[in-house]
Amino acid sequence: MNRRSPAASYRPEIDGLRAIAVLAVIIFHFNEHLLPSGFLGVDVFFVISGFVITASLARHQESDWGPFLLGFYARRVKRLMPLLMTCILVTTLVGAFVISPGSDEFQATWTTGIAALWGVSNITLQAQQSDYFASSTALNPFTHTWSLGVEEQFYLLFPILVFASGFSRHRPGAGRKLGLALVLLSLASLVGWIVMNGRDPGWTFYFFPVRFWELAAGALAFLSWRSRPEALAGRGFPLPAPAFLVAALLGLLVLPRSFATWVTVAVVLVTALLLMQLTPGQWTQRLLGAGPLRYLGLISYALYLWHWSVISLSTWTVGLEARTVPFQLALILLLSVVSHHAIEKPLRAARWGGTPARTLLIGLLLALGTGLLLVVSGRPLRGRFFSGVDPGVARHWDRQVGLAGTTVNGENCHSGPGMTQGDFATTLRLCTTPRRPGDQRRLFVLGDSHALALMPLLQRLHQELPLQISHLSRGGCPLPPSASGHESTGCWTFAQQAMAATLATARPGDLVLIHNYFRSHFGAGADTRSMQIDGRGRQVVDPAAKVAYYRQALDQLAARLAARGVRLVIVADMPRFMDLRLDPNLCVTQWFRPSLPKACGQRLVQSLASHRADTAAINAVLAAVAAKHRNVQIFDPTAALCPDGLCRSHDRDGTLLYRDRDHLNERGVLMLAGDLRRFLQRHSLVSLPPLPAAKDLD
Repeated sequence: MNRRSPAASYRPEIDGLRAIAVLAVIIFHFNEHLLPSGFLGVDVFFVISGFVITASLARHQESDWGPFLLGFYARRVKRLMPLLMTCILVTTLVGAFVISPGSDEFQATWTTGIAALWGVSNITLQAQQSDYFASSTALNPFTHTWSLGVEEQFYLLFPILVFASGFSRHRPGAGRKLGLALVLLSLASLVGWIVMNGRDPGWTFYFFPVRFWELAAGALAFLSWRSRPEALAGRGFPLPAPAFLVAALLGLLVLPRSFATWVTVAVVLVTALLLMQLTPGQWTQRLLGAGPLRYLGLISYALYLWHWSVISLSTWTVGLEARTVPFQLALILLLSVVSHHAIEKPLRAARWGGTPARTLLIGLLLALGTGLLLVVSGRPLRGRFFSGVDPGVARHWDRQVGLAGTTVNGENCHSGPGMTQGDFATTLRLCTTPRRPGDQRRLFVLGDSHALALMPLLQRLHQELPLQISHLSRGGCPLPPSASGHESTGCWTFAQQAMAATLATARPGDLVLIHNYFRSHFGAGADTRSMQIDGRGRQVVDPAAKVAYYRQALDQLAARLAARGVRLVIVADMPRFMDLRLDPNLCVTQWFRPSLPKACGQRLVQSLASHRADTAAINAVLAAVAAKHRNVQIFDPTAALCPDGLCRSHDRDGTLLYRDRDHLNERGVLMLAGDLRRFLQRHSLVSLPPLPAAKDLD
C-alpha cells in the first residue's frame, strides 16, 4: 500500500529556510566574528530534516515492515551517497597533494572520510576529542560530516519507531502515539543535552542521543502541522508570527557563542514553530520561497559538503584572506551547482537495480569501494602524492614525546579517555626509567598534559643528574585528586591509582614534582573547566571553592609525603597566550602556500605583572601549602620565560616557544633547564655535578 498525503506536498519555503541555514554556516566558517552563532545553521538543518523525513514516511506508507524500511533506506542512500562519495574522493585526491603526510590531520582526514561513508564520523571525531571550534579543526576536510552522522543515525532508528507506532499503517491514534513517544524521548534527550553540555560541551557536541531532540522537534512540528488543516487556509495563526519568527531566527544567529546552550534550544524552537506556521499566501512564505533563496536551498546539501572542503584545503594552501574569499566563494558555488545537476539530482531520480534491496546493495558496494580507495591513500600510498616539503609536525604531540632509550613516553604513561589502567603496577614499571648504578634518588613527575610537556626537560635531567624518573599523567586531570571527586570517572580512577602507586614506592630522599594547568582546573574566566564535584556529587563552579578543595588535597599529599621523608616540588603555571592559534605545519613555505598565515610570525607579549595577577589565587594556595609544610617548594618558571618583566610567545630570535596557547614546546621547556637545576641545588633536593657551560638551550 502506498498512499500520498496532501499535507506532504512540496513547500518551497522550506528550501528558503535551508538557504538561511547553509548561508549561516558558510559565513561562520569563513569568519566566525561576522556571525558568532552561525554554526547553529546545522541545528536548523536538523529540525528541517526531522520535518521532511516524517513527511516522507507519511506519504510512503506500507503495512509490512520490510518494504517500508527497505524503501526508506534506499531513498536515503540515493539522496545522500552519490554526492557524499564524490566530495570525499575529490577532496581526498586534492588533499593528498597539499596536506602534510607527517601531520595528524593527514591521518584524521582519511579516517574521518571513511567514517563519513558509514554515517559514524561524529563518533570518530568524538573519539579523537576533536574540538569543533578550535582553529585546527579546519585542517580536517571532513570535520563537517559529523552532522551527517547524527542525521543518518536518526534515519536508522526513526523509521522503526514510526512503524512500531502504527503510523505507517494508518492505525487509529497512531499519530498521537508517535507524538507521545517523541515527546518523552525528546525530553530525555534535551535534559541530557543541557546537563552534559555544562560538563563537557566538546564531547556532547557530536553525541547523537543528546541531539535526538532537535530532529524530533522537526518530526513533532510535522505531526502538529499535519493535524491542523485550517493552517492551509491561513487561519489559526496570526500572520505577523512567521515574520517575527524569521527575525528572531536571524537575531539568534548573531548572539555570542558563549550562550550556545540556550541559543540552540531557542533556534530549534523557532525553526519548529516556523515550519508549523508558514502557510501559502503569507508574504513571509512567498519571500522564503522566492527564486534565489529557493535555489540555494535546493543545492544546500552540495553547498554544505563543498564549502568545508574548499575552506579546509584553502587553509592548507592559500589561506583565507579578503583577497581570496571571492574566488573561494565562486568555487564553492560552481562545485555545488555542477555536482547538484550532474550527480545529485539525476542519480536520485535514477533506478538503482530496480528494487530497494538492490539499491542498498549497490550503495554498500560503492561505499566499500570508496572506503578502500581512502585506505590505500592513507596507508601504503601515504605521502606518495604530496607535492611540497613535509615538516612532519604532529599537532597531537602527547603520544610522541618521551625519554629516549626508555619506555617512559606519552604512549605508555599519558592516560586518556581511550586508555585503561587495569594493571597499574605494569604501567608504573613501564613509566619508570631503569635504575642506573649512580642514581641516588627517584623523581616522580605527576600531573596533566602540562606535566607531559616537561618530557624534554626530564630527558635533560635524566642525562645530567643521578635521578631515576617516573612519569604519570593524564590530559585534563589535575593531581593530586581532591577527596570529593571529579566528574570524569576515568580521571578520578587514574588520579587515585597514580597517587597510591607513588606513595607506595617513594622512598626517603625521593622527590615528587607536580605540574598542572592550574588556571584551567581551578581558576575563573577564559579556558576554565568546572569538573570538580563536591561531597554531594554536585559540580563546583565557584573558583574560591575549587581552589579550597585543591588546597585540602595538596595539604594531605604534603603531609603523607613528609611522613615518608619525600620532598614535593610544585611547578607554578606557565604564561599562556590565548590568541596564539596556529599549526606548525602551516608555518612552512610551500609552492602552494606562497605566503604564511599572519599568526606564524605574530609575536605575542604580556607583562609579568598581568600573568601574576591572572595566577594570584592559585599561587596564594601554593604559597600557603609551602609555608605550612617544610617539605614543599614552589618552582616559578617566569624567571626564565619573562626575564625582563615581559612574557613572550617567541624568543629573541623569533623562534616559537609554545606548542599551543598554553603548552610550551621543546625549546620553551628547555629554557627552564638551568633555573630548575639551580632550584634543586639551592633547596638541597639533589646532588649536582658542575653545570656545563652554555648548554641550557642546546
